[in-house]
Amino acid sequence: MNEEPAVIQQIRHAACFDDGYHIASETGVHCGHIDIVQILRAYDALTAKLAAVEADRDSYKNRCTILEQCRTDSRKHTGDNMSDTPWSFNEYQRRFPFFGIYLVPEEGYTMRDPLPKIVCKDGFSLSVQASRYHYCNPRANEMENYYEVEVGFPSRREELLMPYAEDPDNPTGTVYSYVPVKLVETIVAAHGGVER
Repeated sequence: MNEEPAVIQQIRHAACFDDGYHIASETGVHCGHIDIVQILRAYDALTAKLAAVEADRDSYKNRCTILEQCRTDSRKHTGDNMSDTPWSFNEYQRRFPFFGIYLVPEEGYTMRDPLPKIVCKDGFSLSVQASRYHYCNPRANEMENYYEVEVGFPSRREELLMPYAEDPDNPTGTVYSYVPVKLVETIVAAHGGVER
């Protein structure tokens, strides 16, 4: 953690002894004890915000690392245990049409049964869903293409999914929100492609 500026250290020292009127010669700041407390609170709040920004940046960098690893794994498996035509989620989901349902006469909407679980050639399986009722993007029905999907209940822990887990302590009994479609396709390919 970076060391605090000297002026902040002097203000903190002054606050401890309630002698805000006596730091003017050191800092050029003429203030009372209440002003000092407000200054310190503002400084601490700003420091906390900067720490949060730094944490977000680290999280983003970690996700970029994961996606780059996905690309590497995808290249590694190409021509090895992947089929000539890699599995595509969007092509898969288009095979299962939505149907109309009208619970309230003036408010009709469409829905479809859950998509069948994906079973890979090495036995790994997972649920992949996308609709207005799932954590996906776009969060809507009857889309030609989804870019992020909701993954759920994999048959065993899959490290590439863990950053998206709602309950990381229960990797096979939780859902994974807004998982990039390309990441799902890479995971399927890494497990040998789709068995059925």
